[in-house]
Parts: sequence; C-alpha cells; structure tokens
Amino acid sequence: MTARLLWRIASALLVIWAAATLAFFALAILPGDAITNQLSQSGADADIIAERREAFGMNDPIEVRYLRFLLNAAKGDLGTSMLSGEPVSEAILRSVPPTFTLAASALLFASAAGILTGIAAALRLPLISLISSGLISLVLSTPIYWTGTLAIYALTVLLGLPASQWNQALPVIVLGFHTAGAIGRVTQGSIRDVLQADYVRTARAKGLRERRIIGVHVLRAALPPVISVIALQAGFLLSGAVITETLFVRPGIGRLLLDAVVQQDYPIVLGVVMLSAVIYVLTGLAAEVALRFVDPRVVL
Repeated sequence: MTARLLWRIASALLVIWAAATLAFFALAILPGDAITNQLSQSGADADIIAERREAFGMNDPIEVRYLRFLLNAAKGDLGTSMLSGEPVSEAILRSVPPTFTLAASALLFASAAGILTGIAAALRLPLISLISSGLISLVLSTPIYWTGTLAIYALTVLLGLPASQWNQALPVIVLGFHTAGAIGRVTQGSIRDVLQADYVRTARAKGLRERRIIGVHVLRAALPPVISVIALQAGFLLSGAVITETLFVRPGIGRLLLDAVVQQDYPIVLGVVMLSAVIYVLTGLAAEVALRFVDPRVVL
C-alpha cells in the first residue's frame, strides 16, 4: 500500500513537471514578450526595455531561467505578472472561484444529461433511443464556440431577452451541453455491453422487473467507464471555460489565460498550466476513489 501511494505521488509530480516543462520551453522559443511589446508601444527606448528585461531575468540563458522557475515553483512562488507586477498566485486565486462555479455546475449538468441520454439511447426504445442517439452525435460533432454563439443569438435576437436574464445559467448549459456528449456515448456503449451479460439474462428469466434490472444490476456494473470519462471531461473543462468565459464575457481562469496569451504575459500562462495539471491529477485521483466505491474489486 505504501509503495503504491508513493508511486501515485511520484506519478502526479511527474505529470505536473512535464506539463510545466513543456509549457516553459514552448513559451521560451516564441518571439516577443509582454515587457517588450508594452514598452515598445509606449515609445520606450531600447535601454529601458533591456533594463526591464534584466530585472525579470529574461536575459539569462534559458537553462538558468528554467532552473530558477522550477526552484521557485517548488517553493510555491509562481512569479509575478510582467504587466501588472501582481503575484501570479494572487491573480489565479482571484480568478478561480467564478471558473470553479462554472465548471462544477457544468459538470453536474453534463453528468446528469449525459448519463440519462446514454441510458435512453442504450435501451433500444423505438423513438426515444433514436432521438437520444442523434442528440449524442449532434453534441459530439458541434464545436462549443458554435453552440455558444447560436445560443446567444437565439436568446438576444430571436427572443429579445436581456443578458441579465440568462447570463448566469446559459454559460453552464452551453459548457455542460458540450461536455455531455462524451459521457452519453460511453454510457450508451457500457450499458449495451452489460445488457449482454449472462447474469442480466438470468435476472430476466427469474421474472425481475426491467426497471430493477436496469437500475440495480446493469447501471452499477456500467458505471466504472462512465466515472472515468467524467473525470477526464472534468480535467478538460478548463479549455471549454476559456471559450465560454470569452463568449459570455465572464471573469475567470479562462479569461485570465486568454488575456495572458494575447499579451504574452508568460508567468501567468505558466501558472495556469500548472494549475490545470494539478486539477487533472486530482480529478484522476477522485475518479479512482469513486471507482473503488462502486466496484470494491478496484485496487487503489
């Protein structure tokens, strides 16, 4: 048990390190930075720009900057914003609550909608199964920016509703709708596989009600892959939050990341990348705990 725990901790740290390292070197080879762009636009001469870059350590060799970044990150210091001078950790902590609220609400909506739609699609009911399968395919093939734009157009132009009436719920529905497709598809396939099991045929032969067979025997056996895909979607929600928060002009990590990328404020970008890696690791761990609860045979 201790060895497995140590291995999981080491794996988690490796994932975070790999994400941070890839992001660091990808940003390091890009031309330009926030300091140079901002000061150049304001008319500052080359000496002032070089002085500011020196103050941020940007003139040091890349290996020196990388080692300094790792050492500071290990101490919990993610650096400061090149534009505002605000500590990166403070900027991220200020942006986390609205994004967490949006992502958690969207994940709950997506989980409920995806599981219910997947069940309906798997039971082969003549009309309901066809509609549910078509809806899952539609969600999987529709980009989030398209559904978000269409939803805004429908509510503002076609229905004439003011933003104050939908700006809280609609982003949750759009992001949840985008996430529900994968959950629904996995639920559909998992339930269809379980329905072919021998013990399901035995339960039907014993005369058990179909509702009990589905709710007690089939659904629980089909849950492990569904829990895994929900955890995977939770880890990917940040990418959807970037588009959703931009479309609906909401504050949060997504807007913070997009602004930092556009302005080339690389410390902010690296901080958000590391946060995303931590969230991915934690959601994976939460999924394993949930799997252990659903299926006691799973070993953590």
